[in-house]
Amino acid sequence: MTEWEARISKLEARIAELEREKADLEQLLETTTCHADIIQENLHNSEARLKALLNVVPDAIWRIRSDGLIVELVKLPTDPLLAREAHRFHELIGKNIVNVYPEEVAELTLRHIRKCLEQQALQVFEFPFILSNTTAYLENRIVPFDANHVIVFVRDITERINFEKELEKAKEAADSANRSKSEFLANMSHELRTPLNAILGFSQLLSRSSNLDREQREFVEAIERGGQHLLDLINDVLTISKIEAGKVELHPTSFHLGRLLELIEEMMQVRAKQKGLYLRFSIEEGTPLLIKTDQGKLKQVIINLISNAIKFTKVGGVTVHVCLEDVRHLRFIVTDTGVGIPEEELQILFGAFVQTSSGKNSQEGTGLGLAICHKFVQLMGGKFHVFSQLGKGSSFQFTIEFELAQPEEIPQPEPRQRVIGLAPGQPEFRILIVEDRPDNRYLLTKLLESVGFTVATATNGKEGVEKWQTWRPHLIWMDMNMPVMDGFTATRTIKSLPGGKETKIIALSASVFEEEKNKVLASGCDDYACKPLIEEVVFAKMAEHLGVEYIYAQHAAELPPPAEEFVLTKEALQVMPPQWIQQLEQAATALKKKQVFKLIEQIPPQHDRLKQALAEMADTYQYDAIVELCS
Repeated sequence: MTEWEARISKLEARIAELEREKADLEQLLETTTCHADIIQENLHNSEARLKALLNVVPDAIWRIRSDGLIVELVKLPTDPLLAREAHRFHELIGKNIVNVYPEEVAELTLRHIRKCLEQQALQVFEFPFILSNTTAYLENRIVPFDANHVIVFVRDITERINFEKELEKAKEAADSANRSKSEFLANMSHELRTPLNAILGFSQLLSRSSNLDREQREFVEAIERGGQHLLDLINDVLTISKIEAGKVELHPTSFHLGRLLELIEEMMQVRAKQKGLYLRFSIEEGTPLLIKTDQGKLKQVIINLISNAIKFTKVGGVTVHVCLEDVRHLRFIVTDTGVGIPEEELQILFGAFVQTSSGKNSQEGTGLGLAICHKFVQLMGGKFHVFSQLGKGSSFQFTIEFELAQPEEIPQPEPRQRVIGLAPGQPEFRILIVEDRPDNRYLLTKLLESVGFTVATATNGKEGVEKWQTWRPHLIWMDMNMPVMDGFTATRTIKSLPGGKETKIIALSASVFEEEKNKVLASGCDDYACKPLIEEVVFAKMAEHLGVEYIYAQHAAELPPPAEEFVLTKEALQVMPPQWIQQLEQAATALKKKQVFKLIEQIPPQHDRLKQALAEMADTYQYDAIVELCS
């Protein structure tokens, strides 16, 4: 090939190469144009979406320089209050916020702009501002735009601020109402407990007398039962008030679960027997007995549930079963054979002051017992469940959290014995009672003198201080609310005098609120006792503070064995002839009380417990239960 032919061949190859490059460039241009169209469309759509988004936002949006110069109005506000000022917004462009905002607001805004740019982070603050002769509340949200500019979103939050102010006013009103309620309950507690102290105290004194015949003793016991029932109602109202105020706390202690259940069974067995019902307790094998939880609240829950079960059971009885739910929870099941609860009432069962139809028919209680039980169980880390069938009975089941306790943590129970005197060989104990109420003063005087204490009295704190100076008692029972000088002042005065700290002072108060107890102890009192006083508590506290030793009426080991349990059932009536049972059913159906009692008197002496149980039912008008026993 000649030189020219070689050159021509190279040129043709180069031309072919250029043709290919041209084709590639044309294809690239076509693709780029297509991409540009897509990019342009995306940009257009993004701009539309951004505008739509900004239109939804009610804020006014500004771009502001780091020195406070307003560079651009990005968006006019749509908020009604700010929109009224929109015509002036364009005039602000090119001005500095120092010349637009009040001095304090301008300084606040500049400080947040600098902070936003330094930290490259959102800054939010609120401030009051005068708009249209009205104080409005605005919120500025500042975000970084570039090294020297920020975007500021301005929003009207007046409605929210006003709503929060109304909420605060409502909260203050509610708090004031709660304080008023607490004060009212505290005062009512004092006013009710003071006469109750006399009622229960004198009935306890009377029960110590050996001169009462059987009927008189029954009268005294009835007074004591009525007073105790009234005290229970007062305690329920105060407890639910504490729960609502969030002032109820757990006080876990270590104790023996078996002993607690034995004590409850002993207390409640009397009520069950009076109605001819059985009361049976069982603890499943493997259930821990040495536990740590709030013993007082657990005891109250169980007693409340058993009391309800007995109240609404006419025939049969109540069972209490305890078992281990899991390693941290115990389950308690209280089951009765009573009237049952309608399904529609199960949903409202735990409301405060709510009573079921059965409760209303019984005309007893306040409707607080189950509400208190439910709150206590929740507080102890457990849950409540109720199962019931009308006419067949109910089962109340709850769980509680617990910890295992060690044997050395369990206090040994002291035998419950009645004090009848002071043990010989002890010094004379001088006791001063400072109490303005004559009944309460006389009651405590008689109780202490009856066992051998030397007692003096004073009617107010001033007189109490004077008596202490001349008589130097070993211990003072000090009422805290008295005229002339109250117990707080009297206690502080005595404790500040030479030798005053050696005298033990036990406060007497009708208040059960923890704040009152703390206030009493802070005044210098050595201990606190709540009215109405219980003689066991009185003697126990004096033994604790003075080391007094007593003579007791009888040791527990010397007491006669308990009588065999008697349960009033249909089978128990079979000791009487069928004709007699039929006549009893007819008399009870016709509500003929005299006829019922005449038939009961025909029961032979060897069946005296049957006679007593039926008489108790007739005396309390439980004719439907008698009819059910006879049917």
